[in-house]
Amino acid sequence: MKKLFFIVPFIIGTLFINSYCSRLDQKEKKAQLKKVAEYKIKVAEPSGLAITKDRKYLWTVSDQNSSAYMITLNGKIIKSLKINALDLEAVTIINDTTIAVVSEISGEIIFVGYSGKELKRIKTSFSNKKNNGLEGITYDRKSKHFFVVKEKNPAVLTELDSKFNEISRKELKFANDYSGLELSAEANELWILSDENKSLYRCTLEGRVIESFRTSITQAEGVAIDSEANKIYVISDAEEKLYIFEKK
Repeated sequence: MKKLFFIVPFIIGTLFINSYCSRLDQKEKKAQLKKVAEYKIKVAEPSGLAITKDRKYLWTVSDQNSSAYMITLNGKIIKSLKINALDLEAVTIINDTTIAVVSEISGEIIFVGYSGKELKRIKTSFSNKKNNGLEGITYDRKSKHFFVVKEKNPAVLTELDSKFNEISRKELKFANDYSGLELSAEANELWILSDENKSLYRCTLEGRVIESFRTSITQAEGVAIDSEANKIYVISDAEEKLYIFEKK
């Protein structure tokens, strides 16, 4: 009887643990990305990524040659724009004729037309130290607000209104660094990349992590989301490659 007394709780406990672990495994499986394609692109040190409204093209920038590039979804260059700025790290699409790029070293947001003409530039309050400044920018067409992310020391997610007044600022601590930023307008969520953690995070607009995904990409520095097609585009600076994933 004593043996039975000890065996029954043991069996129940084991079943509970196995059931719990199974649920964790299922949750983990849901938080995975399936790579569906990768393409070598002819852009030196590409950084930042954004997808056009019609979901047919992507924009990225080159840190090495101070240019922005419109590329196809398989990485072919459609056009390039020379930009009068150094250390370009991020890009976002304002409308069908305008993009905004970020210079990490100057801490500026620079607006450029598809023709290549500079429209305006805004000086932000962030550090202009190389490898410690702004690394991501994304634009919400509905609210006309911008979100920018500072890489580290400290890492900060900031929301700006249409006149670039600061609405909110939050220090991020869930990764070692932050290298890319994209808004999913349909879901009202942010996607944030970490180069050092080799991870992609789905977050609230306040920067709280909802879901995380591991990648094997070296120096991932740009992410774009096509929610309708269930496609996630990630660009690698070091590899000079465009990766396409599907969320499982």
